[in-house]
Amino acid sequence: MQKLRRGNPAFILIFIFSLSPIFAPTASSETSSIKTITVAGFINKGSSEGENINIILTKSLIGTLEKIPNSIITPYSEVEKIVSENGLWKLKKIDIDLALQTAQPFGSRQLIIGEYKVNPSANQVSINVYVYDVITGELKLKRNYRGNTGLDLFDTIDNIAKNIGGLILGKKFSLGRVVVKIQDSTNNYIVNINAKNIGTTSEEHPFETEILSGETVEISLKISNSDKEVFRKAINVASSKTNEIIYTPYSSLNIQNLLNDGIILINEKPCGSLEKEQSLIISNILPDKTYNIALQHNEKILQKREVVTKEGETALVVFAEKRGIKKTPFHYADSSPMWNLLLPGIAQYQAGDFWMGTLFLSLDLASIGWTTLFIVAYNILSDKYNQSADQAYKDKLSYLKDKCLVYISLGIIVWAGATTLSILHAYSEMAAEIKPEGYSLSLDYDVRSNEYKLYIKMAF
Repeated sequence: MQKLRRGNPAFILIFIFSLSPIFAPTASSETSSIKTITVAGFINKGSSEGENINIILTKSLIGTLEKIPNSIITPYSEVEKIVSENGLWKLKKIDIDLALQTAQPFGSRQLIIGEYKVNPSANQVSINVYVYDVITGELKLKRNYRGNTGLDLFDTIDNIAKNIGGLILGKKFSLGRVVVKIQDSTNNYIVNINAKNIGTTSEEHPFETEILSGETVEISLKISNSDKEVFRKAINVASSKTNEIIYTPYSSLNIQNLLNDGIILINEKPCGSLEKEQSLIISNILPDKTYNIALQHNEKILQKREVVTKEGETALVVFAEKRGIKKTPFHYADSSPMWNLLLPGIAQYQAGDFWMGTLFLSLDLASIGWTTLFIVAYNILSDKYNQSADQAYKDKLSYLKDKCLVYISLGIIVWAGATTLSILHAYSEMAAEIKPEGYSLSLDYDVRSNEYKLYIKMAF
């Protein structure tokens, strides 16, 4: 077996082509499906001198496999927790049943388990790697690797991780680098790669990591302590190359002119002419700033708006005619709708709406009269019921009393309905008389849900 040495590509070449006929067809047939894998660690069959190899190799293999698209790899912390309970790493021989039980709680389809032995005198390590189907318990892959210990140990582990990653992926496993830099921002950002939280970045601390080359990956940024996504970009990095992403916070303005031809002023400075029924989009403006926007026609300011921009959002400003929602000859704005609690129709009379006031007042008086009439009748029937000794007569009186209660309830319902409707009518008419000076809107695009959120600000 050829020794693994720094800068020796023959080792990788031999193993990729000698192993791919066994494992690669299965992996390639599942390329579009999600790969769920648990790396259960490596059993030390030798002396205690090589105990740390298990941790280094397990972490390296998990980190490598996490770069494969559509993969769900059990985190090292979860693996460490469960093996500390079942004692898998303390064994001197692989217990495959115990290893499969380690992967089952995570719903993994594949289990990677291994064993190794260090030869101190020769400064060599021999590592056996096994891949099992968690559901069937079938051994899918068995391979042996040899390499040098000491400083070359990290090259050995790195090449083993990439070799196994290539077998899972179904093609050569190579990496590129991506660097994310922030400019002109005091915010911290969360970096997601293919919707997985990878790390954080800021202007003082750029983010850098390795990603799988030759595959399209999606980089997105969210403001820390927020679910707000402000940036997203798909990239494809060549092997051993670096892709640099520079993000500068931005906002945009979308100005709609429904009023008249004119010039748009932003903070009293002209930024362009805008005809009626046209729009003007201004990109890459500073976020978290207040902008005073005006429409000027023949050196006269027709309307003004004030908007506050937010990072990653587009503020929509609309210049439109001053008009009310509904014109009415009455004056409900001067009325007091809650007076209708005392007597429905008062607010309508205050506003000069005689017919509606009369309608609500008539319903109210009719319901009160109706209710009063049957209350009196009920009391009379109750007195006769109490004075009578004839059971048949009392049964008839009891029936009539029940009918009176029904009519009383009906009268109360009509009174309550008339009162409620009169108040609602007065308030709705009051709102209809309010004439807005115009309106501005803030349009927030949610990248994750692919939805626009529209906020309307009325100016009176």
